[in-house]
This record gives sequence, C-alpha cells and structure tokens, in this order.
Amino acid sequence: MTEIKCIAVDDEPLALELVCDNIKRIPYLNCVATFNSAIKAAEYLKTNKVDLIFLDIQMPGLTGVELARKLSDIMIIFTTAYDDYAVEGFEVAAIDYVLKPIMFSRFEKACNKAKEFYDLKNKADKTEQSIIVRSEHRTIRLLLNNIIYIEGLKDYVKIFISGSEKPLLTRTNLKGINDQLPAKIFKRVHKSYVVNFTKVTGFGTDKLLLDKLEIPLGVSYRAEIKEVYKSGTSGQ
Repeated sequence: MTEIKCIAVDDEPLALELVCDNIKRIPYLNCVATFNSAIKAAEYLKTNKVDLIFLDIQMPGLTGVELARKLSDIMIIFTTAYDDYAVEGFEVAAIDYVLKPIMFSRFEKACNKAKEFYDLKNKADKTEQSIIVRSEHRTIRLLLNNIIYIEGLKDYVKIFISGSEKPLLTRTNLKGINDQLPAKIFKRVHKSYVVNFTKVTGFGTDKLLLDKLEIPLGVSYRAEIKEVYKSGTSGQ
C-alpha cells in the first residue's frame, strides 16, 4: 500500500489540528511531524526526507511561499485563508491550493492529486523510461528519449523536448532533476546544463553539438565528457 510521508506547517493551533485530523482520515498519508513555523520546518527538512508538505502561507519569520522556494522534489499543498496567493502557488508548482475553512471533501481531493503524482513518479522511477514533472499545475510524463537537454535557472529548469518549440518549465533545481535521470544517458556538462548524451553529434573545446544546437561545456566537466564522447558508449 502506498505510504506518503508528510508534515503539516501552520502557526494557528486550531488550523494545524484540523489539518492533522484530516490527514488521519486519509489512509495513504503518514504525518511524521508538525510545526508552528516555517523556520522550524525548514530546519527539520535539512536532515529528514518527506514526500509532501501541508503548508500555510502567512506565517511570521518565513512565509510558506518563501519556504517552498527553498525546496525541491517535495510535493506542496498550500492551506491558507487568503485567495490572493494563487499566483505564488502557481510559481512554485504546488500540487494544490486549498482555502480555509477547509472542507474534508476539498482536502481529500487535494490529497488524491498528490497521490496520483506520487504514484506516477514512482512508476516512472522504476522503469527508467520516463520521469514525472509538474508544470503549470499539470502532471506530465516525459519520455526520456524525448528530452534533448535541460537548462537550470535559479529556481526552475527548462526542459527542451523533441518536437516542441517551447521548453517545459518546472520548479526544481538542476541537481534535483538530474538525480532523477539515469546517469548512463544524461550528463551534467556545465553548471547550468544537463544533456541527453545520445543526442550529442559533435564535440569542441568549450561546447557540445546537438545537431544545430550548441551547448556550453564547463571547464571542470571537459575531461570527463571528452572521455565519454571518445568511448562512444554514453558512459555505459
């Protein structure tokens, strides 16, 4: 049976208690900790791994949105009394945005979205044929062979896909998404780039060629990437 490890964060005791009571009613959720501040939650997450956070937004010291921007590869469901933070929720690719007072039916719907994403991601991880990402409040399965390269920004990555004019934008960092990809195929070639090495068609001193595309090759990566390219095995 699926078990999703979660924490709840809210500075209002009654609101936190309600979220915890609702979590207990969802059989696949396991609440491992609760916090009355985002700062305390951030400290906990430095040494503990969870799958999902139920996160209030307006809290003193560190807001829920500010905490969410520091995290990667963790599902987030915002629980808030204010509807004017929806844009921020969109920007951090939250699974859902639930308004207080929280009805259990609405809470359960948000949890089911998280479970769907969790199950799809785990299935993709096992097969290594695809990965699951969140983009524009959608859950998307990407076939690994369709990924050409990935560019890292500050809080996001751009995933460039075969046959698509626009890259897919998802909230994570480059290391976070690279850790999900099979190392025998995908290579970090620059502090800001990961490439599908099966797409590489040429090699230069400071760049890789992917057909007509030129990807910068970082100094610290050149020796390793040159050996992989010469071997013709993509590191296998």
